[in-house]
Amino acid sequence: MHFVAPAAHGPTPPVLETLCGDLLDPAVTEVLDGITGMPCVRCFACVPHAAAGPAGAARDRRRSA
Repeated sequence: MHFVAPAAHGPTPPVLETLCGDLLDPAVTEVLDGITGMPCVRCFACVPHAAAGPAGAARDRRRSA
């Protein structure tokens, strides 16, 4: 599984570039509502880690206490 930054608006480009740099054909690409399975490690490394917010916030609170 790869991550692709969604286009702001307009038509789907003829080639989708993943966060890791791979090129995908939109005709054979499946769009998912969420993350399922194991993502490409290179793509995952490029995603902002906002999803880890609650654990990170709890860790920050412990440090400041």
